[in-house]
Amino acid sequence: MHDRDDVADQRVVEERPRLRSRPVMAEGSAGLPVEVSERDPQVIEVTAQTTSHDVSWYLELEWSSGTRKGTLTVGPGGGAPFRTSAVKGRPLYSYPVGGKAWGPSPFQR
Repeated sequence: MHDRDDVADQRVVEERPRLRSRPVMAEGSAGLPVEVSERDPQVIEVTAQTTSHDVSWYLELEWSSGTRKGTLTVGPGGGAPFRTSAVKGRPLYSYPVGGKAWGPSPFQR
């Protein structure tokens, strides 16, 4: 005889497929991969957009140093994912790198 909780734990939960985006380099950028050090850090600006969905996501940064390597998961903090929503018919806002507040986006169509 099985307890209801045991049966629930044995269910297979279907995961959504993981989408892997390809980087698009901005004009004038050095491209990937990049080398960084304590004395020469790099800033990577990430722009995410969707045309018809509400998407929760994390950025996974694959790194290596000599024989060591790993993946760093980046989010806005507190374990929460970033969130990107479609804006068709809505105002578009951005928070510029080095900025101090949200403002109208230069990408508004």
